[in-house]
Amino acid sequence: MKSVIKRTVNRNEVPDYLIEIISMNYDKCFLDITTIENNDKITMIYDVKNQSKIDIKGYSLYQVISLIKDIVICEETNENHLIFPEDYLISLDLIYTSTKSNGIKLLYYPDETRSGFYEKLMGLIREISDHYQYSDKALLLSIIDNISQTEFNTMKLIKHLEDLEENVLF
Repeated sequence: MKSVIKRTVNRNEVPDYLIEIISMNYDKCFLDITTIENNDKITMIYDVKNQSKIDIKGYSLYQVISLIKDIVICEETNENHLIFPEDYLISLDLIYTSTKSNGIKLLYYPDETRSGFYEKLMGLIREISDHYQYSDKALLLSIIDNISQTEFNTMKLIKHLEDLEENVLF
């Protein structure tokens, strides 16, 4: 199993302050990262020891809703560390789970489109819902409806997801 992943991006895709923040690994929602600057490029080296890329096959609806909630909580944490959702991509390919404990980590990768969080979250939910059928898929897509039809804030979204978690348990 690999213990590191390397990605190289253009220097102008990541502001200086962000390089410092992500290199110091203050934000525990992201994989630990080391950066190497070389002229107009930055090589990001991610520590994936004891991490595996998420595989939602076999996830219960409860686990999927918990995953979505974890992403929302990470977004809050990231903003507290001045890493805004416009700065990074969110997709299943960039989510890792610990092989030793519960929880997720994101692989930081710059978002050139600078899309907003709710747009990214709705895209992630659509991506996840493609793995489900009928009523489960409908429930997941209802989260998107709830996001897009309401003036949403993060706390309301977390509460909505917690309510859904309770409902799918019974």
